[in-house]
Amino acid sequence: MAGNASGVRVIDLDIPFLNLTWFFVKASLAMAFAVALTSWVWVLIGTGMATLSALLVVGMGVPSWFDGVPDPIAAPTPLPMPAPAPAPPAVVLVPTPVPAPAPPVEPAPAAAAVPAPNPDANRAATEAAQRAELDRIRREKAREQR
Repeated sequence: MAGNASGVRVIDLDIPFLNLTWFFVKASLAMAFAVALTSWVWVLIGTGMATLSALLVVGMGVPSWFDGVPDPIAAPTPLPMPAPAPAPPAVVLVPTPVPAPAPPVEPAPAAAAVPAPNPDANRAATEAAQRAELDRIRREKAREQR
């Protein structure tokens, strides 16, 4: 073998793909080792969750929902019967006396006739009030212009 003139010796290949691949293989092995060491923790957690769930289901009484035996129903308490109402007294019909004739009524003097309100009178009063308001507004404007 021929010697190298520069005196540099190559002992390691610097290939990024191979370095990254080896890094991922090491990381995967480390994760597998960690899971293998801590798997008992997951078993304990899962067992605890299953136990708690079972206790809650039994505590709520769910199994009794499916046993097929209906709950006993208490016998109804008898209600006391009310005493019968007494019979109403017998009705006795008494003939009514014939009323005496009424004295003749004299007609009352006619009251002063109140004229019915005239719709035209109401309309005339409204128009008069409107004219008075317009006159007042005109006088105020005339004072302001002076």
